[in-house]
Amino acid sequence: MSTSRASSKDILTLDRNWLPHSWIPTEEAIILEAKDLVLDHLGSKVTIYHGGKNRMTGLQSTLETSSIIVIDGSASGRKYRDPVLTNSALFQRDRFLCAYCGHVYSSGELTRDHYHPVSKGGKDVWQNVVTACRDCNSMKSNILPGQKLPFGMIGPQGTGKMDPLYLPYAPCKAEHLIMKNKKLKFDQMEFLLSRIDNKNSRAFEYAKDIFGDKFANLS
Repeated sequence: MSTSRASSKDILTLDRNWLPHSWIPTEEAIILEAKDLVLDHLGSKVTIYHGGKNRMTGLQSTLETSSIIVIDGSASGRKYRDPVLTNSALFQRDRFLCAYCGHVYSSGELTRDHYHPVSKGGKDVWQNVVTACRDCNSMKSNILPGQKLPFGMIGPQGTGKMDPLYLPYAPCKAEHLIMKNKKLKFDQMEFLLSRIDNKNSRAFEYAKDIFGDKFANLS
């Protein structure tokens, strides 16, 4: 069987309950197709794989797959667990936007800030961390949400406080899959966004940035 593209995890798989499952290489999707383990197809055709020719008809056999496939087998009974909290994953969730000054930075210019300071009982969990540039993180120090900056200081938003422009949250499975793939197709993004209940998820802004007018009506 011949292929026309290098291996990359660009096929979105759903379990038999049509819930987002994982990214797999096109080659693995073709193997699932050959074993008749694909229950349904969504999205666009990705590529056609050519096999051998039929000796009787002379026709060449083909196998094809789609950008989103529903795979056979039992759905996982395990409860979804939040992804591991790392700076890289945090910056991706927040689209590299400082939660205080609102500017976009490179990863090397960003830090992990605790919305409720650890020194005052805050935890190092998704629901308590936001992305912050080094200057804003230093200015915020360990003040609490809603608390005024000391010495009459004015924050980057023109107030005497350092409240974030967006609130922290734990990415759901669909958003986590968006974060893990930098080359999503439009139909894959559309499907995953439909599975995100948190309308404050920054994945919606990411979709607008990537696909423009196609997602212009997202709230």
